[in-house]
Amino acid sequence: MKPALSLKARALAMLARREHSRAELRRKLMPHARAAALAAAVQAQPPAEAPAATASDAAGPAQASSFLSDLHRSPGPASARPGVFSSGGRSSTGLRRGGRAGAKTPVELDAGEEAEALGTPAPLPIVDTAAAWAQAESAVEELLDWLQAQRYLSEQRFAESRVHARAGRFGNLRIRQELAQHGVALDAEATQRLRDTELERCRAVWARKFGAEPPADAAARARQMRFLAGRGFSADVIRRVLQASED
Repeated sequence: MKPALSLKARALAMLARREHSRAELRRKLMPHARAAALAAAVQAQPPAEAPAATASDAAGPAQASSFLSDLHRSPGPASARPGVFSSGGRSSTGLRRGGRAGAKTPVELDAGEEAEALGTPAPLPIVDTAAAWAQAESAVEELLDWLQAQRYLSEQRFAESRVHARAGRFGNLRIRQELAQHGVALDAEATQRLRDTELERCRAVWARKFGAEPPADAAARARQMRFLAGRGFSADVIRRVLQASED
């Protein structure tokens, strides 16, 4: 079995694949941090002490075992021995009337099974889950601070990469909403670049979807407008694209 990755190793592996926002990386790391904190809390617990056994407790399994052994060894009429019947029973199979094949009756349990049934399970450790969760959150925040200080994690790089990946398919509103979900906002320069290119990008998306053909009627025009609005383009840009196609 491979050793579990540390929290830092997991974060670096995620960042090596693509840029992440701080909020996204926190969300991905938190389950691993909580599992590690909970495991550490369980290991830190002192071994649970079983309750002191009384004389009757200690004698219980032994008495049950002795009773079962004597019962199986005791001579007597067939009707008194387990699984054997003297009248109307089927001694060759050991079935009682109305029973089912393979089912063990209480007297058919062997001594080991009876002793195990009488055993007392060890108590489970009690763990302060809230404290473990708080420790996990503190560890994740400390790691995120270190990643940002070392420039492994950059909200600016994340925003730039997300804009680059989305600009060819979505309008400015959709891009801003997606970044806001990550707690990231574009700077003034990036915002202006998106604003300057939105008309061109909207025209390209419209042409790929509808073949650069003007809408045939009002219903087709409304359908095209809904599609472009769903992609996050502004109403003014959509109007200009469709108006230019009809000229």
